[in-house]
Amino acid sequence: MKRSALDWFLSVGIWLLFVLLLIPAVALGFVLGRSEKQETKTVIQTPAMAARSLVRDAPAFTTDELWETAGDDWITNGGSTSNQRYSSLDEIDDSNVDELKGEWLTHLRKSGVAAKYSAESQPLEYKGVIYVPTGADDVFAVSVDSGEILWQYKANLDQTISVVCCGWESRGVALGEGRVYLGQLDGSLVALDQKTARSRGRRRSRAGRTATRSRTRRCT
Repeated sequence: MKRSALDWFLSVGIWLLFVLLLIPAVALGFVLGRSEKQETKTVIQTPAMAARSLVRDAPAFTTDELWETAGDDWITNGGSTSNQRYSSLDEIDDSNVDELKGEWLTHLRKSGVAAKYSAESQPLEYKGVIYVPTGADDVFAVSVDSGEILWQYKANLDQTISVVCCGWESRGVALGEGRVYLGQLDGSLVALDQKTARSRGRRRSRAGRTATRSRTRRCT
């Protein structure tokens, strides 16, 4: 059966109308997709990033809090300002101490491993994170649960320092007000953000001289 000219005209017209409507829709979809692609940034959260988000800022500890016998946390050198190195925790005693075993082993990225460095400092712990300084004045935040390094601060000490009296060592860090405080061998007092290790302040001693302290004497 032959189709009339009108039928052919209607068929062609319908297809042309379809194409004319389809082209703008495709163009609009391309533009919107490209715009969303440019504005959207994919963030892959690593285990370290997830753990870092759990770091809790230490408060401004009071004198009484620093004097109290250490319990769940170890917030200052020696456990308290009495420096007794004693903890009130009692889950481990002489009846089960032989059951202790290692849970993880962490290497501190070869920080302070040369013969001149000394690892005499005492790590601090607050709410599941250990803050470990090395003899190179680098500081590491380490997860208690996994041993994973959450962040690292590099002191980048000048290796030509000549006023170090008692060896290349760190006397430890201090915690408070969301900061980790470190006295460096180059005479700098540095305040680090407790969550990110970014420097939040730095003071230098007069003449840039360094000072370390032992139990019996002070050296400058």
